[in-house]
Amino acid sequence: MTNTFSDLLSRMSPKSRAHAEAKASALLDQIRFEVDADKFKQFTDMLDGPSKPNPGLERLMGIHAPWDKPSGDEH
Repeated sequence: MTNTFSDLLSRMSPKSRAHAEAKASALLDQIRFEVDADKFKQFTDMLDGPSKPNPGLERLMGIHAPWDKPSGDEH
C-alpha cells in the first residue's frame, strides 16, 4: 500500500497537519533548474523583453467582479 501525502495528513492531529502543510508549501515554492549560459541569457531576455499580446488575459482583466458593480439599490 502506498501512502500519499493526503493519507499521512489525515492521520495527523490538526496542529501537526498544519505544520506539515506549511513545510510542504515552503518546499514546493522552491524550484531549481539548471541551464547553460546561453539558455539562461535567452530566458532572462524573454523575461526582460516586452510582453506579447494575450487576448485571454486582456478579456479576463476586463471582467468586473459582481461585488464591484453598483447594484442600483443604493441611494
